[in-house]
Amino acid sequence: MKFYQDIIQRPVVTEKAAKGVDLFLKYSFFVHQSSDKQMIKVAIEKFFDVKVKKINIINGVPKPRNFKGVRGKSKSNKKAIVTLEKGFSIDAFK
Repeated sequence: MKFYQDIIQRPVVTEKAAKGVDLFLKYSFFVHQSSDKQMIKVAIEKFFDVKVKKINIINGVPKPRNFKGVRGKSKSNKKAIVTLEKGFSIDAFK
């Protein structure tokens, strides 16, 4: 992957994610399925100009769905929970 925008797809905007930002400086992002922790760390540091302390990754499991009588699965996703060093923040979440 060439661009950092390809790795970081979008932020997770939920009440639980907002609580993590306020209390623990943890930011949640949906990331590309083939990215790993090192790629995510570099992308976050370069794109938002912050220092990353720790990254946790959650792989979402696709759920079975029915659409017009055809069985299938929903799209799987990958979520990264990024902890920043003290003194850094991402203003897009405020």
